[in-house]
Formats: sequence, structure tokens, C-alpha cells
Amino acid sequence: MYNLGRRTALIVEDDMVCMFKVIVLLEKYGFKNFLKAADGEDAVSIYEQAHTNISLVVMDYMMPNMDGIEATKRIRKFENGVGKRNVPIIALTGTKTEDSCFEAGMDYFLQKPITNAGLENVLSKIAKDNNFELADAV
Repeated sequence: MYNLGRRTALIVEDDMVCMFKVIVLLEKYGFKNFLKAADGEDAVSIYEQAHTNISLVVMDYMMPNMDGIEATKRIRKFENGVGKRNVPIIALTGTKTEDSCFEAGMDYFLQKPITNAGLENVLSKIAKDNNFELADAV
């Protein structure tokens, strides 16, 4: 079984308070390494450079420069081009836009404001769907 927490999570969020909250919550489940992007353009660039180490992406829906929908489409196109298995992408949004997130290639949906229970539910789904092992929450 693969331990998701030993790899790197890419957090894509333009609100630094929200980004910090996501990181703190992910640390409770064993995540140790984080890459951060404040918009979709940075996210795509970071993902293309570090994709072999990234095991999870948490992607905000609405951001400046490039939104999460376009960034996800570009990440999926890149993965297809290099023959990489799709990394789980969690959509993070304050609006009810689940369908457009899934259509773009996002796999999971987390409504803001983020709660420990909400994140735990999504991580449990990821673990089950991908045969991952998560550290127990502290």
C-alpha cells in the first residue's frame, strides 16, 4: 500500500489564510512536503517541473491569471502527454460548481469553508479509490 503522506502535495490557493489552513489539516494526515502556488499559471509550471513527486493537488476554483478549471485541464493534458497516471485533484471552492470541476478533470470536491471533517472525508475517498494509506489524524 502506498503512503500518500510521504509524498508532496501541491496547494493552489490565492488566499494565504486558506492555504495555511489546508496545509495544517493535511499535516494531520501525514503530509510532510508542500509546494505552493497562488494562481493556476504557477500551478501548471510547478506541476510540470515536479510532477514525479506530487501525489495530491488541492486546487482553488477561482484565482487570478488562470483559474483552477483551466489549470486542471492543462495539468491533465501534460499528464497525458508524458504518460503519467492522473494525480488526484481536489477542487476547493466557495461556490457550488461541482459539475464544472469534474468536467475539467478534478476528481474530488471540497466546499469552503474547509473543515477537518470535510477534508478527512475527501482524503478517505482518495485513499479508497487509489489504494493509498493515510496517517491517522492527530
